Amino acid sequence: MSCQRCAPSFITFFHLQSHRRCGNYLIIKWAKAHFFLYCHLVYFGVKPRGEQIAEKARNIAEPLCEDLGIEVVDVEYTMERGNWVLRIYIDRPGGVTLDDCARVSRELGTLLDVEDIVPQSYSLEVSSPGLDRPLKREKDFLKAVGKKVRIKTIEPIDGRKNFKVVVDGVEDGTVVVKDASGKVWRIPIDNIEKARCEIIL
Repeated sequence: MSCQRCAPSFITFFHLQSHRRCGNYLIIKWAKAHFFLYCHLVYFGVKPRGEQIAEKARNIAEPLCEDLGIEVVDVEYTMERGNWVLRIYIDRPGGVTLDDCARVSRELGTLLDVEDIVPQSYSLEVSSPGLDRPLKREKDFLKAVGKKVRIKTIEPIDGRKNFKVVVDGVEDGTVVVKDASGKVWRIPIDNIEKARCEIIL
């Protein structure tokens, strides 16, 4: 999805949840949300290593999604309200649908069960990244050339850690950006803690 595309005034949000232990499905429908979501509950175990699990999940998800013509934008493994959540953001030209999210969740859930990479109870969520999609890899920033983004760095650059800039390009693992004053900044990708496209309505 293009980060500069205007957000529709009314898009339906779906949440499909599968409780594996009882085999029941619940479909809940909300309005005025900007992405689709599919999730189901998995199994029990011990405390995870978050970043390692996210990386392993990405390695499993990417070949599956590539075969479906879908891109894995980001993977998160995080604790939310006392529950562990493995969240996969996916996209394709023209945007993903509820059926895309459901299929990826169903097939990825099976692969994750087989690989057994998550040693505890968690929820698997598959959704589109929204208009403010995260930027993490070099190819993400290449797609964002000419777009406005917000960047937070790990270590400060000339005393700054937060940037609201336009992406000019990517050179040797460094994002070249320009701020509102016209000043050019060079930010190494490995020094970026968080980066997202800015929503323009």
